[in-house]
Amino acid sequence: MQQQQPTTIRRVGQGQYVIPSRTRANHDHRIDLIAGTCSCEASQHGKRCWAYGVAEAYSTTMGAYLKSYRQPAPTPAPVAIPMARPAGMAALQECFG
Repeated sequence: MQQQQPTTIRRVGQGQYVIPSRTRANHDHRIDLIAGTCSCEASQHGKRCWAYGVAEAYSTTMGAYLKSYRQPAPTPAPVAIPMARPAGMAALQECFG
């Protein structure tokens, strides 16, 4: 049984990706998610292709990951700062009155 090689997805611009063809060696498809196009034959005939679906899934997954990764750190709760206590003779007088 032949093991499937992982698909290499390259982001080349905002919403634009290059994905290798599944059926032709040494051939890449250029996908533009914003324009809704792909350079493959299926897309040229108005059909949704495999490469477009992969680019769309990758974009959605990476967008969610980056959004969660870029969340600002929570603001720490306020900490009570103790009041300054007297020192030296004043401290002794406060303790022993």
